[in-house]
Amino acid sequence: MPLLPRWWRGLLARRRGILPVLPLGGLLALALVPGVFARLFALGPLEPDAAHLLSGAAAGVALATAGTFLAGSRRGAGLLLGLLVLLSLELGARAWVVATWSTERRGELERMRRILAGEAVEYLAHPFLQYVGNPRFDANLSPDRDQPAARPYNRFGFPDDEFHYARSPGSLRVACLGGSTTAGAYPGLLEEWLQAHVPAGTPVEVLNFGMGGWTSAHSLANYVLNVVDFQPDYVVFHHAHNDFIDAVHARPEQLSALRGDYAHLAGRYAGSTGSFVTSLEARLAPSLLYRLARHQAVMPDRLHGAPPAGLPLAGGGATREMVQDGPWPYRRNVQSLLAVAQAHRQRVVLLTQPHRVGGGPMGTEARDRFIQRCNQALAEEAAARPGEVLLVDLVAALPQAPQVRFEDNIHLDFAGEQWKAAQVGAAILADWRPPSPPADAPSPGPP
Repeated sequence: MPLLPRWWRGLLARRRGILPVLPLGGLLALALVPGVFARLFALGPLEPDAAHLLSGAAAGVALATAGTFLAGSRRGAGLLLGLLVLLSLELGARAWVVATWSTERRGELERMRRILAGEAVEYLAHPFLQYVGNPRFDANLSPDRDQPAARPYNRFGFPDDEFHYARSPGSLRVACLGGSTTAGAYPGLLEEWLQAHVPAGTPVEVLNFGMGGWTSAHSLANYVLNVVDFQPDYVVFHHAHNDFIDAVHARPEQLSALRGDYAHLAGRYAGSTGSFVTSLEARLAPSLLYRLARHQAVMPDRLHGAPPAGLPLAGGGATREMVQDGPWPYRRNVQSLLAVAQAHRQRVVLLTQPHRVGGGPMGTEARDRFIQRCNQALAEEAAARPGEVLLVDLVAALPQAPQVRFEDNIHLDFAGEQWKAAQVGAAILADWRPPSPPADAPSPGPP
C-alpha cells in the first residue's frame, strides 16, 4: 500500500523541479522561531521588537514556501530559493560567530549594528531648527570611552525627560533656552532648587530647551514654533558665545555676506541621516553578513553628524566693525523674543553669560568684546521694560562666588552650575506669585 495518497504523489511528481524549496523553507522557518533563534543564532538577548519581527519572518517564510510549492512556478521557486540561500548563509554565519567568537568580539559586532542603525549619531536634521538631538543616541557608542554618557534626548530632541503639553494644576513651569551652557546641568539643578523653596505641594517643572551650538536665532525660532505651546510661566534666555561664532568669527568672505539669520554660516544641517547610503546601511545593520564584511573596514565617520554647511546666499554687505560694535542680530532676536513672550503673557529672564577673559580654549579679544556687548544689550533691554523682564546678571555676581571655576572659557564646573541655578531660582522665586485657589476651594489647614 503506498505511503502517500495518489493525489499527493502526483503533486510531488509535477513539482519535482522545485522540490528542494520545501524542506529548505521549512527548516529556515523553524530556525527563525524566536526561541530557536535565541538559542542558536542570536549574539545577545533578544529584544521584544526583535522577537516579534522573527515571528513574522518565520510565518512569512513558511507561507512563501508553501505558496510557491503549491503554485508550481519555477520562476517563483528560483527567486525564493535564492532568498533562502542568502538566509541560510546569514544563519550559518551567525551560528559560526556564536560558536567560535568570544563575548567581547561579539559585542563589537553588536556595537557596529547600533552605530549603523544610527544610535551613535548625536544630532538629527530638523526642518526649522537646523538640528536637534537624536532620541536614539547612546553616548556609550562614542569613540571617546572616557566621557560619561550624556542625558538622553527626549522625543522633541532635547536633553531632558519627556515633555508634556498639559500642566499640573497650580504648577510652576520654567523653560530654559540656550546653547551648550544651558544643555548641561543647570536646568535640572534649577528644578531641584525651586522644588526645595516653593510652598510644599507645588509641582515644579523646568524644561531644558538648550542645544549645543545653538545661537539666539535657533532659540528664537524654537520659542516661537515650539516652546510657547508648553505655556511656561518663565522663559530663561542664556546666549552670547555661539552668536560670536556665527558672526564675528566668520571668515572675511563669509562676513561680507553676513545676514541677520546667520545663513552665511548656519546653513542646512549636513547631518548623517537621510542620505540613501545612510538609510541603506541602517536597513542592512541587522545582517551579520553585512557587519562581518564591514568589520575590517574603517567605520564611517557618522558618530556625531557632519557640521552645518553654509549656504551661498547674498548678504547685506556687513563689515566686521558693524558686528563687533553692535551685535544687531543678537539684540533683534532678544527684542523679538520679548515681544512674543509678552503676547503670550510669559515672563522672560535674561541671563548674562559669564566668560573667562583672555586666552585659553576659545578665548580671543574679539570674543570677549562681543560677549560683553551682548550682556550689555540684555541689561539695556531689561532696563527698558521695568517690571516686565527679569535680569539675572551672572557676570556681576561672579566675583562673590569664589567656589565657581571655569572648565573652559564659557562653561562652568558643577559648583558653577549649582550657583547659576540658585541665582536664577532666587530671581524667579522673588517674582513668582502662586496662582490663587478657586473661590469655592476649601482653605488649607484646620477650620
